[in-house]
Amino acid sequence: MTDDTDQQLDSMRKKPRQPRAWRTVATIFEATVQILARHGESGLTTNRVAERAGVSIGTLYQYFPGMDAIILAMIDWRRRQIVADLEKMLAAAGASNDDPAIHTRLYIRTLVQAFGIPAPGTAPLLRRAWLLDHTPECIAMMQDTVALTHAALTQRAHPDYPPPSPADLFVATRGVMGAIRAAVLEGSDLPGTQAFEDALTTITLALTRRPAGSRQDDAEGGGGARPV
Repeated sequence: MTDDTDQQLDSMRKKPRQPRAWRTVATIFEATVQILARHGESGLTTNRVAERAGVSIGTLYQYFPGMDAIILAMIDWRRRQIVADLEKMLAAAGASNDDPAIHTRLYIRTLVQAFGIPAPGTAPLLRRAWLLDHTPECIAMMQDTVALTHAALTQRAHPDYPPPSPADLFVATRGVMGAIRAAVLEGSDLPGTQAFEDALTTITLALTRRPAGSRQDDAEGGGGARPV
């Protein structure tokens, strides 16, 4: 975690203003991951986190009203990192002459690695995060992802990848993230496999790539609805 005093994670009760305070928050996050890895969700309590982090329970409550708030802050912090990474990736894609399908695959791979493959010892945290996916923090993450995707496709203006309709973009993004969520919650081994990446890429391209022959139809004035 960086000592960014202009940033406040949405679920925090108090904004850290000094590097030392940010280090305290980072220590609380690290303690949460360690306890989840060692004791599982049943062993995750604010008292245990405070003890593991080496801070008083009063200090912990200065920043977080409860255990869910700590988890949500960790999700929010990770969301901001991922969105920043995706912005860089999409900027590079916009300046590239490569087939957008290549960048679509890389984009999906990044989402799977971020949200479907836990770092060592963090599987319980990832599962807990997905169980909280109805929260404003998680909804904001999805909306940010959709906005970035639409902006990138609009800026690129590739003839085979016109900006998708709101319905297509909604289904494509929620379909990918929904599949990742289900894989995590069901304990599937699919995330990280080529087959999973291929399937998600196929679904996304089916909704964002102009069907073969449609440009000719447009040129001839046929227009017509896109096949579903």
